[in-house]
Amino acid sequence: MNIGPSLKNLEETLSSLYFGSRAMKVKNRPFINKQKDYYALSMQLQGELDAKDDEINRMQIKLSDLLNEVNVMKSVR
Repeated sequence: MNIGPSLKNLEETLSSLYFGSRAMKVKNRPFINKQKDYYALSMQLQGELDAKDDEINRMQIKLSDLLNEVNVMKSVR
């Protein structure tokens, strides 16, 4: 492929320019071809869920303790 100023190269010049124009429009979208280990992902998510459940239980216990304190304070009045 060449680009030349001569009329005898006009067809090849246009062909090269059209090719270059199309080539500039090509977009590559590379990605990592990585297989997912669904069992490991499931175990990780289960661990996160268990941690959240434990946190909720601790918060419920704290709330219960606070409500008991409020009730004791009300009964003392």
